[in-house]
Amino acid sequence: MNGDGLLDSCIPPTYCTGAPNSSGNGGSIVALGSPELALNNLTLSATGLPMFQWSYFLMSQNQTSVPNFGGSQGVLCVGAPIVRFNMPGTGQIDQTSVAGERSYTLDFTNLPQAIVFQPGDTWNFQLWFRDLNPGATSNTTDGVTVMFR
Repeated sequence: MNGDGLLDSCIPPTYCTGAPNSSGNGGSIVALGSPELALNNLTLSATGLPMFQWSYFLMSQNQTSVPNFGGSQGVLCVGAPIVRFNMPGTGQIDQTSVAGERSYTLDFTNLPQAIVFQPGDTWNFQLWFRDLNPGATSNTTDGVTVMFR
């Protein structure tokens, strides 16, 4: 990053504010690990979520900001076309924890819809989750942007 020949640590930027959910917070997402494709080591981690609610991650190369999309209480931060990590039996669909957290480690060799990340590609990620706020609805976190290398 700074040209000194050493790998620098950085946290990918977030964008698009998550709406408040039944936990009283707005959900937030970070990308942990490395965007280095050869390392295949990137985990999406979301916090500020309601407990024990079903969820899955979304990704897109485009950004948007659509409040209350599809009748939800959230803000859609990833633009069309949207790729969903929602294959049953893979751990992609899971409940949030008692601490209101959810994480998922991407496998760059087995992405949904046969997507293949390339060096220089920028992808945006967001978590979609069920919410009881006060009735049954859905919500989302903010978005995070990752440029792969």
